[in-house]
Amino acid sequence: MKKLFLYVLLFVGIFSLCFLLANEYFKQRMQEKEGQKLELAADSISIDTEWKDNGFLVGIQSGRVIVYEADTQQVYEYTDIDAAVLQKLHPSVYQDLLKNVHFDSKKELYRYLESLST
Repeated sequence: MKKLFLYVLLFVGIFSLCFLLANEYFKQRMQEKEGQKLELAADSISIDTEWKDNGFLVGIQSGRVIVYEADTQQVYEYTDIDAAVLQKLHPSVYQDLLKNVHFDSKKELYRYLESLST
């Protein structure tokens, strides 16, 4: 009976140790991911709602986010980003898009669109 008790105690001890080690490992992983998110946020794009003649404008039309050429006002790209979902999840971004957000380069534009779609 004493041997059974010792085996159970040993099993519980090893199981607890494994649990604590796994918990620490996943805490570190989450902290690393949070650090990466903070780095991405620090490298984020500034939003400019002033009118300019070049680049791209991103706005909302017919319930979707749409990209226009700033100089010609022609539709450059239709996106699948639903404005209603955006309004619920990010009301401040939705308000900015109602005023049309300006981007000077395609790189900035696509980084912004990618951030909206995730």
